[in-house]
Amino acid sequence: MVLTPKGTSLFLLTYEDVELYNSQGQLLRKLFSPPDGFNLTTARRFEHYSWGGVAAVNNQLIVGDSRLLFWNNYFDLKNGQAPDGIVGGSFAIPQRPYHMMATDDFNRLWVIRGYFIRGWPNQVSIEVYQTPLTTNSTPIKVISGSIPVINSNEVVTIIDALGIAPTEDGRFLWIAEPGNHRVVRIRNPLSNNPQVDVILGQTRIANNQEADDGFNPNFDPNNPKFPNMCNRGVGKPPAYYTGYTAELNMLCFPAGIALDKEGNLFVSDHSIEATGNWRMLMFKKELFPANNTNVILAPSASKSFPVKDCSQSNTSSHMTFKPTFDSKNRMVVGINPYSCSYIYSGNDQERFINYYNNPTQINPNNPSDPNFAQADGKFNDFYNWPTSMTFDKYDNLFVFDDNRGHVLIYWNPFNNPQTILTQGQVNFEKRGQAGTLRWIEGVKLQVFKKEKLVLFLTN
Repeated sequence: MVLTPKGTSLFLLTYEDVELYNSQGQLLRKLFSPPDGFNLTTARRFEHYSWGGVAAVNNQLIVGDSRLLFWNNYFDLKNGQAPDGIVGGSFAIPQRPYHMMATDDFNRLWVIRGYFIRGWPNQVSIEVYQTPLTTNSTPIKVISGSIPVINSNEVVTIIDALGIAPTEDGRFLWIAEPGNHRVVRIRNPLSNNPQVDVILGQTRIANNQEADDGFNPNFDPNNPKFPNMCNRGVGKPPAYYTGYTAELNMLCFPAGIALDKEGNLFVSDHSIEATGNWRMLMFKKELFPANNTNVILAPSASKSFPVKDCSQSNTSSHMTFKPTFDSKNRMVVGINPYSCSYIYSGNDQERFINYYNNPTQINPNNPSDPNFAQADGKFNDFYNWPTSMTFDKYDNLFVFDDNRGHVLIYWNPFNNPQTILTQGQVNFEKRGQAGTLRWIEGVKLQVFKKEKLVLFLTN
């Protein structure tokens, strides 16, 4: 902790907040936490369970904090507002929790249910719901167990999942398995014949062990649930201080994943608490054709956002969680607060989420060039574990701050206009006055979200 005098007040930096004290040592307030009793009781509290998920789709805000909660008409939300409903109707923590989630262009919600690490082996599944959700919603599809590998007699068994990313049309589904140190793509996941056609991190289907350096905390030879090894057993991750840098076709505890607006896959090669390679990888869309006839194994990433040099304060940390992308393909991502403090105690904790205006830029001579992986800026809110975030179609940003049990909402933080070229009508409300706006084909409709939904017509 650090004490910094300012006049007659003291600011105390704690693990989870910054506290303001007067000269008599009395706590005046916490700068970044909600006040006592705010959003912290019964139905108004988000549970700290592990990774939480958030989605904004079909005019609903949806949160997975082990339960599957939803708020209707999220444009009208107020601070601390209780959810309008919960799938299943009970606020009790379910035995198989809901957590990370994503949506597609057909307003479907894809959510991971169950944790292997929480003691419920072989019960991890992906459930797909058609939104809007109700208390009686049931999945339209459940994906779990062993999935055949394309043009092969082998299967991939989904045991552990913490990352999920469906394509916009739902034809493909990416799943990150940190315990198995791999990311897989499933073709036709909504059909009766889904197939795995891409495996990142593995050079062969059955397992990815090329050597044994003695590091695989999840591997039990008497119960080999996790046959795969971090970095294929070739080298240990940064937390072991060996100086080894994993190759671009290796993975170690990958968790947060997302597809950008161009179809590129971003993988946070890192998981809680401080495992993994502490980097983010980008795989260009061109690496993954839609009609490959054989499984693609261990392609090299197109770009690496490399491990931070903690001796340099002006470099960005890439001990990242799940990123998200706005309509301009700007990337926003949360950082593990351990970051450099895991190496240098108390030094340079990353508490502010980063944004990148052009995350796909690459040095063609060095895809791991840190100069091409620097954040363009940070948000000003102090976070603890921003494990999940998402933009809605209006470029509003929703961030789940785990451990501290709240979601922060930013109305169009980058002031992006939304353009529609069509004909029809839209109902709107501005300063409490309802009405209907009609437009004709060829007229541009720009939608900006600030305090309310405001519409502008331009030629």
